[in-house]
Amino acid sequence: MYARIKKAEHKLSGSISLPASKSIANRLLMIRALSGQDFVIENLSEAADTVLLQQLLKEIEGQMPGGNAQQNLVLDCGNAGTVFRFLLPYLANRPGSWLLTGSDRMKQRPVAPLVDGLRQLGAEIQYLEKQGFPPLQITGKTLTGGQVSIDASDSSQYATALMLMGSFLPGGIKIELSGEIVSQPYLRMTAKLLQHFGIKTSFLANNIHIQEQEFQVSDSFVEPDWSSSSYWFEAVCLSGEAEILLKNIKFSGLQGDEAVAGIFYRLGVICEEVPEGLLLRKGNPGIEDFNFDFRHNPDLAMAVAVSIAGMGIQGNLSGLKNLAIKESHRLQALQAELVKLGCTVVCTADELSISAGQLRTFTDSIQTYSDHRMAMAFASLAAVSGEILIDNPEVVEKSYPGFWQDMMLAGFGVDFTAESCLTE
Repeated sequence: MYARIKKAEHKLSGSISLPASKSIANRLLMIRALSGQDFVIENLSEAADTVLLQQLLKEIEGQMPGGNAQQNLVLDCGNAGTVFRFLLPYLANRPGSWLLTGSDRMKQRPVAPLVDGLRQLGAEIQYLEKQGFPPLQITGKTLTGGQVSIDASDSSQYATALMLMGSFLPGGIKIELSGEIVSQPYLRMTAKLLQHFGIKTSFLANNIHIQEQEFQVSDSFVEPDWSSSSYWFEAVCLSGEAEILLKNIKFSGLQGDEAVAGIFYRLGVICEEVPEGLLLRKGNPGIEDFNFDFRHNPDLAMAVAVSIAGMGIQGNLSGLKNLAIKESHRLQALQAELVKLGCTVVCTADELSISAGQLRTFTDSIQTYSDHRMAMAFASLAAVSGEILIDNPEVVEKSYPGFWQDMMLAGFGVDFTAESCLTE
């Protein structure tokens, strides 16, 4: 299946309701499960990852203690890295026998730093195939708190997973982060969500300390997703005329990807906070060269890279090391597809340098590598090329199920077809 995207015939405009943040939703679901107390989560994300996490938590809760302890419960996380990493400490601290697995791609995504950290707390976890990677055999038992050292240079999710369980461990937890800390705003997000439930977190330099504390039940609301907003900043950036209202989203300081507004201001997108949300308008970028370190905002890199290509300017995107272990090897995927469009792209382990010009006439499809962000990032190139073909468009279900409908609402043409190339 392919999605054929055509540029808007008139001014790009519309009122868009962004999906709820799956980052916030998944943290709240885990806090509720770990606390053992029920509370309302309003505006819960409908993203496939969040739906999957809810399903797996129900399966775990349905596993009877005692008699079934020796019977493996197989939990398949697909390619949902957050789900896998968040469930691992939960299962390690829950008596029973658990087999945690995922897709072929998941089996290529490292998990050793989190396993090593949990073993320091006494967890019993074995690798079933390649050392350092899923699947895992977990013999759950009641863990005690203590000191943990964990490598935070690949992903913030390892430390987040430990933070979520920290206050529920006897004695709490002290986490020492080693290596260059990536995606640090997500650790701050976790700390703020814990604070919502009365759980105080000390976060100084590379040390996180969470004492064993009493949990305070409180209903919660999931904000719209700032990461998803990046594709609308991109659409406005690449369109001739554009005015898009992103409804009900505000600058709250909870999501680090609020940085998207400042990044795209440099690329010519004016963002104004209005009573209804955020109003995006086309401005004048006035630049020929763009550089940015995405170490703390890796999920924004895709939309920015494709925007640079569509604008025909030069760009150097750094701090991209952990894109290699996402849903696809995003550095390689971006390079492969941008080269098809006529860009010169130099890719290292941590950087992407793009030299763009007039986009090549392109009749073949953009490959998404089963990665939701590849599909959404390349879709708006239709505003420049007139038309573009995206393979496997259903991958957007992972984070933004209504993306294609919203594209149509804003004025893009979207048709689904079995044809693998555009007709000239």
